Amino acid sequence: MDEIIRESIESVEAGACSVHVHVRDENGFPSGDRGQTEKVVKALRDRFGGDIHIDGEALFGESFEEMMEPVTEDFYESAAVNCHATFCNGLFLWKSFLLFDNLGDYAGLQCTSR
Repeated sequence: MDEIIRESIESVEAGACSVHVHVRDENGFPSGDRGQTEKVVKALRDRFGGDIHIDGEALFGESFEEMMEPVTEDFYESAAVNCHATFCNGLFLWKSFLLFDNLGDYAGLQCTSR
């Protein structure tokens, strides 16, 4: 995580206003470990406060709601969501619509059709 933190800080100090974070495990594989995610986000928030946009992965969890927790719990301002990465059925799409519909205009996202 230290490398991700260091490179993110260097990028912002060089002028970036946003970073996209892929938290990794000790072997370098993508990880949904909340403790590691919090470590990266906290280091960036401690250094830059709200002056940085943090975007990350929303690919881990047993449900769509769990998968979106990094966004809904304010770890990330945004995250790319790939419905086929975790849930390959229509239920995922319906649950994603319901979640964003209930959130309304959350993080700049809106559901406009039913």
